Amino acid sequence: MPKILVTGGSGFIGSGIVRALAKRGERVAVLTRKSSDLGALENLPVELRYGDVYHPESLCEALVGIEIIYHAAAIYQFFPWWKRQIAPIYKTNVQGTRNVIAAAKEAGVKRFIYTSSVVTIGKNKTGGLSDETTPFSEEQLSSHYARSKAKAESLVLSEARRGFPAVVVNPGIVFGEGDRTPTPSGEPVLRFLRREYPGYFNTTWSVADVDDVAQGHLAACERGRVGERYILCNREHSSMKQIFQILEKISGVPSPRICFPYPILWAFVYLDEWSVRWCKHAPILPSEAVKFCSLSLCCDNQKAVRELGYRETPLETTLEKAVKWYRDHGYVRQDKVK
Repeated sequence: MPKILVTGGSGFIGSGIVRALAKRGERVAVLTRKSSDLGALENLPVELRYGDVYHPESLCEALVGIEIIYHAAAIYQFFPWWKRQIAPIYKTNVQGTRNVIAAAKEAGVKRFIYTSSVVTIGKNKTGGLSDETTPFSEEQLSSHYARSKAKAESLVLSEARRGFPAVVVNPGIVFGEGDRTPTPSGEPVLRFLRREYPGYFNTTWSVADVDDVAQGHLAACERGRVGERYILCNREHSSMKQIFQILEKISGVPSPRICFPYPILWAFVYLDEWSVRWCKHAPILPSEAVKFCSLSLCCDNQKAVRELGYRETPLETTLEKAVKWYRDHGYVRQDKVK
């Protein structure tokens, strides 16, 4: 019987964790709903346990025999400015986390690894790198996603202070293979390949490879200290312009040459989002995502390197894998990129 359960195992990071565990020979169970798309778990030796973080009663049976939980289940999405009440993201990210913690405590779980995000890491006001101790400010709560992850992380750390064996990992902007949705992290790569961006804007990202992040989760389980946070990202940070230049080199798709000043960018973003109400298309750049990008949050991974042995893949290698995966799986028409 598996002793490890992954929630959100059919998602981008969650499936990466499952692959890493399976490669190591671990017996893994995945919490899933019967309606979930399990394509990311195809050919992986996993046991499916049906349940829903929404429903606490479904978790008791799912956790039978489980000693370790990787809690990666979350809604990762940015919204238009006019969407004020987004109940599902809080229901999943906050109440869902509360439900999983309660079930884990009842089951006597020995280790709980929570997948948070760098959106909960504070911005260093002096211009240096942010680390796990950098104070978080209200200006960063500019998206429903950031608010929900901050609240959920706070729940986990509060329980850890009471003795619950939880460790928190904070991945950066994650790229790589298997981003089926795609996530807001992978969407810029895919939209670049489809030539949907007329330009770029000034922002710097803390980036990570999905496979590095998965290994970081496993290391956090083995070596992470209870109640601690670990930033999982590359040491080198990349601007949008640099990422697009690397993508041009890899894919042959020309990189946009126009840099949009923020006043023009904001005008475009708000008009684009306003049109969503009638045209029903997805925003090219959700305003919540632009607000986060405008912070240019640059994070220090040295705690994870020092304590977890975190290793990083060069960004160009990561993007090569992502581009190949999108093309091989039909996300990009080949005749558009030749």
